[in-house]
Amino acid sequence: MIVPATYSFIESIQVSFDGNWVYFVAPIGNGNPALYKVPITGGTPIVLDNSGYIYSVNVDVVDGSMATYDKRITNSSGANVSAIFSLSTSGSGSPTLLADDSSHNYEFPQFSKDATQIVFESDRDDPNFEIYVMSATGGSFNGSGLTQVTNLPDVAKQDGVSFSADGKSTVFVGSGPTPSQTGVYHSGLIGSSPPENCTLIVHDSTIQAGLYWTSVGGRSQGGTTGYLSRRRQ
Repeated sequence: MIVPATYSFIESIQVSFDGNWVYFVAPIGNGNPALYKVPITGGTPIVLDNSGYIYSVNVDVVDGSMATYDKRITNSSGANVSAIFSLSTSGSGSPTLLADDSSHNYEFPQFSKDATQIVFESDRDDPNFEIYVMSATGGSFNGSGLTQVTNLPDVAKQDGVSFSADGKSTVFVGSGPTPSQTGVYHSGLIGSSPPENCTLIVHDSTIQAGLYWTSVGGRSQGGTTGYLSRRRQ
């Protein structure tokens, strides 16, 4: 057992690229889920961020020094929305807000293979969510610095998005208006026009979430787990 059985659930589990740490999101009792890390050999989990309701986490695969994650915030109108943050995995420093406009949800961030970009989902242009890419240092709240990758209003983007292995496009789980339009989609090239150039590459109406790319050494970037009930608590 890596962590004590004190959590009501554990999700977004990811092993660091060097194999030394496990990152996860979990609540204690009825509290808000927090971001933790724990040695792969087990022990007392270290809290990285417990300042709000955290949904998912992804750690860069270059040196494992940075984590990006989505967290619930309350806007000026009192509504809950999700925003994207980054944080040093050393536990030092404060979280950096990367994407939020106080009116929409920004979710499921994933680093690119070189950790220079982050792909994510947002409902800023479509209630069914679309896929966007921004610099790992963030994008401005008015949308500049964000590249819209998809424009598929009939396909609901589920809890799973990642860069393709070459970093030039993305893959995501989409739920279409019919079962035959549900599965894993491959987008066109990032920055291409029109952005709706997407292809259904795996048809499976039971797919819910969790995408990652692999390298020769095996799994090298974690996706989210299949926990779907959290959009949007």
